[in-house]
Amino acid sequence: MKIRWGIVGPGKIAKKFTADLLLLEDAEVTAVASRNLDRAKEFAKEFEIPIWFGSYEELFTSDKVDIVYIATPHRFHKIVTHICSLKFYPFRPCKTENMSYAKNRWG
Repeated sequence: MKIRWGIVGPGKIAKKFTADLLLLEDAEVTAVASRNLDRAKEFAKEFEIPIWFGSYEELFTSDKVDIVYIATPHRFHKIVTHICSLKFYPFRPCKTENMSYAKNRWG
């Protein structure tokens, strides 16, 4: 079974990540999201991604992805069930409690 990836923020880093991701046998990129629908569509066309969204929320609520790679500046990050981010998350008890609270409060 392949892991279905969603890409948030189709910029330069996302292009590099997606190109590498497509080399894996157990991974497929099924969706991309951008605040600009045309940019998402262009990225999707370049990497043959079947679904594109003009908002991050649409991707976060999609049942077509198993995990999300977030390639946006941290101020656009949203807490979702499964994420892959190159940003550092400090795993100290106070920080993880705050993350759990945020997830429970805002989904």
